[in-house]
Amino acid sequence: MALTYASAIAQIRTHALAAGLAITPAIADVDIGPPLPTSTRCVRLFYGGEGEPARMGAGSTLNSRLIGERIVLIAWIAVSNLSQQEVAAVETELYDFKHELRTRVLADSQLGGMSTDLEMAPCAVDYLTVGNTRYRTVETEFTTDYAEYSIAP
Repeated sequence: MALTYASAIAQIRTHALAAGLAITPAIADVDIGPPLPTSTRCVRLFYGGEGEPARMGAGSTLNSRLIGERIVLIAWIAVSNLSQQEVAAVETELYDFKHELRTRVLADSQLGGMSTDLEMAPCAVDYLTVGNTRYRTVETEFTTDYAEYSIAP
């Protein structure tokens, strides 16, 4: 079975949902959509453009160009106040989610046999405010193996 964008993002979504359900409290709102939160605890995945192919060593052959496809993931956890207790809990939840996600995705780096390999970028964290709600976020990017485009002589 050949890798398609739809199958790659669906497989990564499956791993993100499993990671979200493995932490306490769980994150069950995991979906493909715009990079904006739609609940107080959610994960969104979306197309991140093109990049160098994962672990290919070179992006070109004699008659083609190899292009990796990127998928971005952002986990959002609302922070109602900045009490040390709440911040400490949210920090632990973000770490636990990131750890579960990386463990699951790297254990299935061929996405069920559909992909040659993928890379998961280091996670970045931030505080973002959307619609008067402050969120703690963790963001990462996946680059799947390649689409091959022919080069005319």
